[in-house]
Amino acid sequence: MEKAYQIAKYNLHACFEGRGIVASPEHFCDYWARDSFFASWGLLELGDYNRVKSNLNLYVEHQTKGGQIPRRIDRFYVTLSYFGIRIKRKTSKATRLGAHFYPALDPNLLFIITACKYVTKTNDHEFLRTNFEAIYKAIQWLEKYEQDSLLKEGVLANWMDTVLKSGSVLYTNVLYAEALKCFFNISSMLGRSNLTEFYAQKYQRIIKTINEKFWNGNYYSDWITHGKKYDFFSTDGNVLAMLFEISNQEQNRQIIKHIEKFRLDEIPMKTNHPSYPSWRVVFWMYLRGTPKYQNNGASWLWLGSVYAVALNKNDYKKKAERIHEKTATKIEEYKTVFETYATNGAPYKGWFWKGTPSFAWSSGLFLWADKLIS
Repeated sequence: MEKAYQIAKYNLHACFEGRGIVASPEHFCDYWARDSFFASWGLLELGDYNRVKSNLNLYVEHQTKGGQIPRRIDRFYVTLSYFGIRIKRKTSKATRLGAHFYPALDPNLLFIITACKYVTKTNDHEFLRTNFEAIYKAIQWLEKYEQDSLLKEGVLANWMDTVLKSGSVLYTNVLYAEALKCFFNISSMLGRSNLTEFYAQKYQRIIKTINEKFWNGNYYSDWITHGKKYDFFSTDGNVLAMLFEISNQEQNRQIIKHIEKFRLDEIPMKTNHPSYPSWRVVFWMYLRGTPKYQNNGASWLWLGSVYAVALNKNDYKKKAERIHEKTATKIEEYKTVFETYATNGAPYKGWFWKGTPSFAWSSGLFLWADKLIS
């Protein structure tokens, strides 16, 4: 375990370049919001507060006047980077859409959550006072996409940006619930009682709505579009619901039962069950030879780490340790933290693409899990 910890720590520190956290120094060498914010949770557990603060400030500087946090801040020409050609831009460029036409919502959500984690961990109230308006604008910008207490998004707009789904997506709305909770806590720290009360009420409404609309008796459904519920099991939203205490103990038991029944907790965590139909996977994933990348055919360490912490938090300590040890074994085997792994345990790859090593997102969440489970 100690060896895996040191490898992940080295990988994560190597991903801090300039003023922020890149997704990976070897492939995704730009600042990706969701990668850097999730990775920040590990840096906070290491006590690397200045790096987290610097990364948050970087995204504040690139926030629009309306409050949108960019999905990515490009240091290089990203498309060329996929082919191993690295040409640096003269000035950084903010990318705000998801994989195609619609805005990504989770950068705003993760910015709010991570800012709250930073302030809670450090008691840096000067940072909070300086950046409160940016955090407030970030939550207000999200409200444009809210309908009936849930966020609605377009296709390819969240982290799973190779699978066609839209509307009210579980992953996004579970993060929204946590962001609302974080925001009313932040408001309370500054004595903003009106905002605290308003957003505490919004938080209670979304918790109720998620449980009423997404829970299908066995787990939370993947997404809802035009009133139709898509009952795929999405690992991301279900394990985050456990982590953020959206689900109760009986619901947790059902979620765990489903994960174990279909062996989703392997190497250490698959994305979904059953597989999405082939037409829901974007065509370029077939060209790259990686159609299972986010479709029940690859295993993601970040999901395993979230699941391990969620299990531990809900008193499934032995199960949590088993998942965490499985992750550590995989890191030690390849002496780095890869982005994804195939079902045979090897790093996931296609004809023209392979999962990146030294992956910040998974490195950070492994370290975060290690501190919380130990």
